[in-house]
Amino acid sequence: MKSRIIQSVITGCLVFLPSLLYARIGLTVDAQGGYASNIVSSYRQIPDTYQALQGQLHYRWIDSNTGVQLAHRAEYTTYNRTPDRDGLTHALSFDLYHNLKEQGDKVNAGVEARTRLHSELYDWSEYRQGRAYLTYKTVFTNRLYAYIGWEGRIRSYPQLGFFSYHYNREYLRLSRFFDSGTTLIFQVETAQKDYLNESVSSMIPGFTELITLGDGASRQLLTSLRLARALSAGTGVSGEFSLRRNLKSSVRTLGTTDGYYFSDEELFDDPFSYESEGVELTVKQRLPALWLIQAGTLLLAKHYRNRLALDLEGYAFADQRTREDQRSVFWFSLSKSFKAYPDWNPLTLSLDFSWMHNRSNDPYYDYHLSALSLGVKQNF
Repeated sequence: MKSRIIQSVITGCLVFLPSLLYARIGLTVDAQGGYASNIVSSYRQIPDTYQALQGQLHYRWIDSNTGVQLAHRAEYTTYNRTPDRDGLTHALSFDLYHNLKEQGDKVNAGVEARTRLHSELYDWSEYRQGRAYLTYKTVFTNRLYAYIGWEGRIRSYPQLGFFSYHYNREYLRLSRFFDSGTTLIFQVETAQKDYLNESVSSMIPGFTELITLGDGASRQLLTSLRLARALSAGTGVSGEFSLRRNLKSSVRTLGTTDGYYFSDEELFDDPFSYESEGVELTVKQRLPALWLIQAGTLLLAKHYRNRLALDLEGYAFADQRTREDQRSVFWFSLSKSFKAYPDWNPLTLSLDFSWMHNRSNDPYYDYHLSALSLGVKQNF
């Protein structure tokens, strides 16, 4: 694991070595450390402390109408009680925008290559991913904007080829601004997921089951309505309602009864395997001396139409019930920005707390967790 981390750092340095000759280079460093009462989000309630270091080295070129960024991002997370879960993610990306008209029409596009690495015990979850996106923004009036976008990605799991896939989503977003300080945002999107391999070549020891539901591609329709209001110069509130519906569901998930794997990982809980309704409320308050307080709550109902709820030994219940989850989340964030040195960009310190209760008729996914973290972020 350490040798691969060193190789990744060297690769990132070589990619950006030519850019060191120019002045448009930048660096962002974000370090966090914290405690989670249930690090894997399962019924076992396994606590742990962790540290995460994220960095981005980028080169930017900007003129009056066009902007270009080439970036390398890396994140390394280490756990104290469960060091086998340590992991490294890094990505290379190219992003650009171009203003088409003076009134605000704009095109954004980009590509990214990403990889995730783990220690030997968890290397089955490693993946390689390519992603591309394209967004067009048009301004109908100074109060009404429209965004049309597409995103595509292909992900490969070297040791779990049965789960490799390609994914596409298209969306339309309308933003309406009012004189009262209210913003109304409506978005509708369709998403499709196709698996690249039809048969299972091998399975990883320790997983008790492989759940396969349906054939062909999965398709979903997602809609959301967001209402935001500025109550004063420093206070804002927002609320959002979201809806997820399956047009066709063909999913594959891993199953295990030992409770040592992160249950929200896509391999265990594919978003295409459920429908949902969600309500989210957020409050922001800016204080003097660049303090910022944010708090929010989320209520999410998830309906697994074709997935049976299982007992902790992996057997279906006598009534053949399908899995139903009710998730409640509360979070709070306090941050402050200040200049550590006069010539530097502001340094941001943050304190974050979150609490979640996931109620489920499948006891493996019936759990709660609380997490507390401290972070520091600096742009150079």
